Amino acid sequence: MKPSGQSMYEMIASLLTGCKKYIDVEAYSKALAIIKNAKHSDHRNVYIIALEKQVKLLSDLSKQQPRNELYRKQICSTISDIIRCAIHESRIRAGTDKDTAARKDLRGGEIAPRFDTQETAIKKLLKQILRFAEEFVRKGDYKSALAELNRIYIIDPENIRAKNLEKKIETLINAGKIEQTGKRNGGYRWLPRFLIR
Repeated sequence: MKPSGQSMYEMIASLLTGCKKYIDVEAYSKALAIIKNAKHSDHRNVYIIALEKQVKLLSDLSKQQPRNELYRKQICSTISDIIRCAIHESRIRAGTDKDTAARKDLRGGEIAPRFDTQETAIKKLLKQILRFAEEFVRKGDYKSALAELNRIYIIDPENIRAKNLEKKIETLINAGKIEQTGKRNGGYRWLPRFLIR
């Protein structure tokens, strides 16, 4: 007879493996339903939460016209690693009852208690979303960049880098409006200092 923790791990592993198949064929609503079941079984697993956010993002992207294939491919490239980490985290949770117990990472070395791992995963997710937002700014797609910043604010409402980028976007949007009208300061075109190079 298997311990209850072990059966939870096996169930989550099979759910997330099946979820990957739906993601590959772009059946995002089915994938989200499976992720919801996995999240219900292991609600503290931050990787399952990250996977859910990434699949929701893929679902939103699939509805946009024209589709941003580069962005979709970047997100899809992270899915396998997130699933692997989610399954690994469930296996660790099934093997120990205490958060302070020594654990092994994927390479066999010991890692810090679970809360450090979750904080690290959240930081990585925030950095990734911020990179996507910065890429949208470079391309001039300010609406998508602001949507990415809203995703950051859901996780970390006081994120300083996101607020600074939002100010930069607002400045760029306002600079574009001023340049289009050409009427400011006696008819001269005004541009922010960092745009003049």
